[in-house]
Amino acid sequence: MSADTLAELNTLLKTVTRTVWKVSIVDAPGEPTLKEQADSAEEANRLKYWDSPLVRAAREAFPDTRMENWPGQRSNA
Repeated sequence: MSADTLAELNTLLKTVTRTVWKVSIVDAPGEPTLKEQADSAEEANRLKYWDSPLVRAAREAFPDTRMENWPGQRSNA
């Protein structure tokens, strides 16, 4: 990202939010994005049900089964 792009972004953010922003590029690993965090939580929730005794028994009886819906599933809308 060029310095001009950063300056434009800072100006745009200030115009839209009426707050001064300072955006910079840092060469360091960052935190997971909000989407990555939500996806990780969603997968953990899905696995909780996938590994539950009832679903495990269903998987053993029907090996090709897949779980399409589960409690707490995030909406795709």
